[in-house]
Amino acid sequence: MIKNFDELLIVFDKANNAIKKNRIQIRKHLFNANFKEVAKVQQSQIVLKNRIQSYISAYKGRIKTNYLENKIFKGQLEYVENHVPSISLMKDIIYCVFELNKEYQKLRQDEINFALLGNFNYSEKKRLEKELFLSKIELILIQGKRICSKAESTIDENLLATYCKLLDYYGLNYAVKKEMLQLRLKYILLKLKSCKVLFNSKLVVALKKEMVETKNELESINLKILFM
Repeated sequence: MIKNFDELLIVFDKANNAIKKNRIQIRKHLFNANFKEVAKVQQSQIVLKNRIQSYISAYKGRIKTNYLENKIFKGQLEYVENHVPSISLMKDIIYCVFELNKEYQKLRQDEINFALLGNFNYSEKKRLEKELFLSKIELILIQGKRICSKAESTIDENLLATYCKLLDYYGLNYAVKKEMLQLRLKYILLKLKSCKVLFNSKLVVALKKEMVETKNELESINLKILFM
């Protein structure tokens, strides 16, 4: 039970500091793609935020009947209420992706520079490192969003818009990819039915191979959509 405004501030500061420390841990776990720990710490964040809000509501209800205390602390209480810290996991996901992108862009540039210098071994090495970074970014964007959807009832529209732009930038917008693959498959099937192709065995073999590859890619995309 909160007895006065000073006690409320002490509880608020403690919870606020704990949320800030947890945020550092969440970002560290995101960088390491340790999503089990991300989910665990995010649950702690929710508990802390709910605790702060319940203490504020309880104190607010208590001073409602006390005219003098309500008059003195109403403004300060509103300030505290408006400064309950954000626990948005989406914000942490976006922060980590932007940080990883700096390294990703550096590796991308190194790959190009080494290729231009004719040092194809180093260029290939940088390409592989870049692909590893891209895999990590993909994991953070997809797995992080899954945790986010389970843990948070609503996601800020601006953050969601930024997230969608990041999906597009890294070619991870699976809905668009699926649509493109379906169109490609339709085009291959139409070509296989054409008279020109029917009498060209090499082209038939090439198109059938492309059709199998497209179907496999489409199956992979469908699985990714399923687990998003």
